[in-house]
Amino acid sequence: MKKCLTISEVVRSGNCTSCGLCVNNNLGTMEMKNGIYLPFFNKPLSKEKDKELVNICPGRGYDIVSLGEKRFIETTYNYKLGHYKSIGAARTNDTMLLNKSTSGGMMPAVANYLLDKKHVEGILTVKFVYTDKGPVPKPFIANTKEELIEAQGSKYMPIPLLKNLDEILSFPGSIAIIGTPCQIAGVRLLQKKNPILNEKIKLTIANFCGGYRDYRETERIFQISKINKKNINFFSYRGKGQPGYMTVESNEKETVDLPYPDYGRLTGYIKHSRCRLCVDATGELADLSFGDAWIDRFLKTKNKWSFYISRSTFGEKVLKEMLEDGLFKYEEISVDELVKSQRGNLTTKKERQNSRFQLYKILGYKIPSFDGGYNKKKLNIKLELKVFISQRVMYIFEKIKIYLIIAKLIKRV
Repeated sequence: MKKCLTISEVVRSGNCTSCGLCVNNNLGTMEMKNGIYLPFFNKPLSKEKDKELVNICPGRGYDIVSLGEKRFIETTYNYKLGHYKSIGAARTNDTMLLNKSTSGGMMPAVANYLLDKKHVEGILTVKFVYTDKGPVPKPFIANTKEELIEAQGSKYMPIPLLKNLDEILSFPGSIAIIGTPCQIAGVRLLQKKNPILNEKIKLTIANFCGGYRDYRETERIFQISKINKKNINFFSYRGKGQPGYMTVESNEKETVDLPYPDYGRLTGYIKHSRCRLCVDATGELADLSFGDAWIDRFLKTKNKWSFYISRSTFGEKVLKEMLEDGLFKYEEISVDELVKSQRGNLTTKKERQNSRFQLYKILGYKIPSFDGGYNKKKLNIKLELKVFISQRVMYIFEKIKIYLIIAKLIKRV
């Protein structure tokens, strides 16, 4: 597959992931356009600089198999899950972290342990700040458990996590990074270019990811909730149990709770194009990855559980130390159970992706390039064309303001 050769090609093709890596060192800013954060440069890039930046751009694709193989030694490989040392089910014993979580609370638990044991001095993560434009994601370095709790929770929207990476790297001490699979891939591409950053960035933590819709969907849900985005003082995409609710709360203490994932049918907005062309479901280049335990054995317990994938020697060491210290509960799981728990996401990204790549090439899209990590034999272009058309129809209904009416008529909501 032919890669985008410049950053502008990445943006024009719809393959920008909004990570923000390309605007570091005061080259530009990330600004929202049509619900996506895109790079805007202070001046035209030279050919040399453009080539340098596109080589660390996860949006144009990356060698997901070989990068994992070189970084994670003595691991098992499964094209659905990537390279791994161990897998399991876990839930933190820290009630403060567990209360706000929608699964086992393990991502903030690991981050807090890293700070407590001085493995790192800071955690790059993201929180919401509330402005006249509504909730705005703000990347920052957390130093305390309280700050980790403030940042806790899934954020199903584009986030320029790495836009200030030059400032982050001047932080006095080592850091860990919590991010999406594509954000972690950007970090790995940067570390490949500058191996010194392997010491600065001690650990990476990724969430299992099915992609996101752009921020226009979120703003439309605010309208449906009849809460003015300027008056929002609390917002969460998921919370209040498992699977949980989207919560919107106003300054006047009006609160709207919308069940997850059902609220995704309230608009006709479709998944961001680059997310539809992603093969990375479980953060295959992260040291540790976590996701929901969507199988009956754990759902029936009525307790919150996370499934995890450990890929690196240091990640494995951290989990082992935490377990020995009694910081989380552990249950053994099989690879089949892990795959089953993420069946929908893995089917989309691993089994149907070859068909989607072929269709999108026919339709004239420039698609991201991967060196594998998906089933290259299965082919059902007819199915993907049917999905493509139905998504476009729903999007057109949304644009002409009749989607919600149609969705109720066909009992989609």
